[in-house]
Amino acid sequence: MIPPMRSPLALLVLLAGCSGSPQAPRDLGRELGADLARDAARDLARAERGDLPPVVGRFALLKAGSFQMGSPETESCREPGETPRQVMLTRPFEIHESEVTEADFLERMGYRPEGSACGPACPVRNVSWHEAAAFANALSASTNRPLCYTCTGSLSQVSCAAGPGYSGTELGKTIYDCLGYRLPTEAEWEYAYRAGSTTALYGGSLAGSCSGVDPVADVIAWYKHSAGGEAHTVGGKQPNAWGLHDLAGNVSEWMHDGYLAYGIFATQDPLGPSDAQQKVVRGGSYESEVAALRAAARASDTPGSRWSERGFRLVRTRLW
Repeated sequence: MIPPMRSPLALLVLLAGCSGSPQAPRDLGRELGADLARDAARDLARAERGDLPPVVGRFALLKAGSFQMGSPETESCREPGETPRQVMLTRPFEIHESEVTEADFLERMGYRPEGSACGPACPVRNVSWHEAAAFANALSASTNRPLCYTCTGSLSQVSCAAGPGYSGTELGKTIYDCLGYRLPTEAEWEYAYRAGSTTALYGGSLAGSCSGVDPVADVIAWYKHSAGGEAHTVGGKQPNAWGLHDLAGNVSEWMHDGYLAYGIFATQDPLGPSDAQQKVVRGGSYESEVAALRAAARASDTPGSRWSERGFRLVRTRLW
């Protein structure tokens, strides 16, 4: 598999290794998480002043590549809808290193969703799929990039769908062809989560039980047995090998595509139907048992639903 371009975490590791004098061990994952929290606090202050930065959050650039999507029959806690298949992603893409924060959302959308009051550096929650898509459009517009969605209405009453040029019905183009900001496809998300790993969690295999405390999950995720029943500041747990945080927990995340059984999934740039009644949801949350934290775990929900443990992150297709 083709490795990703250097993430900020990888660069930190590389620089640390080039030092000419001995240094005490550093917790680079925690340091990067602290940087993400400082960025969110800075962005909130900018939002209150009306001074918007050109881009919110940090993005990692991943190269195109192939991976095995789904879970093997031997994996503990797997579900029937996770039949493994080799998938090829033909386009490089940027992805948020952490979930979109309350500060990110407030500065672009001008409101804070009801019940999302953990703090500026916590993931924004209680947002529908439509609100997440509208946020993506707002970020695209502010950076002079194409809009990937067509939206009507405003604030929490917005309604969105894939733009007419990216719905797969016009000239064969899909959301992968949009160069603006958007929600990740299910395949992009799992590729990013795995970061080259093949185990149930990006940090390793499950301890054995599908519920209860898991030592690997404790290191990488805020979940039912580590979170204390609430969301936490983004970046507080160990990232994966590509420097991405909170994919296994904190809040679950909206995907762009509709839910589709793997049996009829394309193997190159796969994409669920845009008009499906259920949108894919990936990643566990602070209320999840360990089984839901797995790379292959799948869920779905109606695009208008809102939950206190549901958020999102964005991606953007790159030409190189």
